[in-house]
Amino acid sequence: MIRRQEVLRTTFDSAKGNSFRLLVRQRFNLPLVDCPAFDETERDAEVRKLCLEQCNDPFDLTFGPVLRFTLVRLDAESHRLLLAIPHIVCDHTSIQLFANEVASVYNTFSQGRPSPLAELTFQYADFCVLGARMV
Repeated sequence: MIRRQEVLRTTFDSAKGNSFRLLVRQRFNLPLVDCPAFDETERDAEVRKLCLEQCNDPFDLTFGPVLRFTLVRLDAESHRLLLAIPHIVCDHTSIQLFANEVASVYNTFSQGRPSPLAELTFQYADFCVLGARMV
């Protein structure tokens, strides 16, 4: 998903009052929080706590990364993927599309098959340029 979507590898900066974006190569960590020893109430509280921490930690849009993941193992069969992403990178509609694509890729990868998603020919930056021309 990160390779496919340029905006997920973008940082934002400004100079002399002009904003600009930079595409960067970044390594992303996927921290794992293990909660199987907790009972259900404790697990739910831990997941809520992690969500709040992840959402309240500010993003450094100049250096990135512009998204954060945490994988929470609830038990041997159940996990939750927490994602924090700033609004400059993703809006409500985009996050729904992203979630659907992650689910699709997860399902096919877990069966040992390649990604079913086609390469993108139109990136978010293209959308922004198109929108600016329409104004």
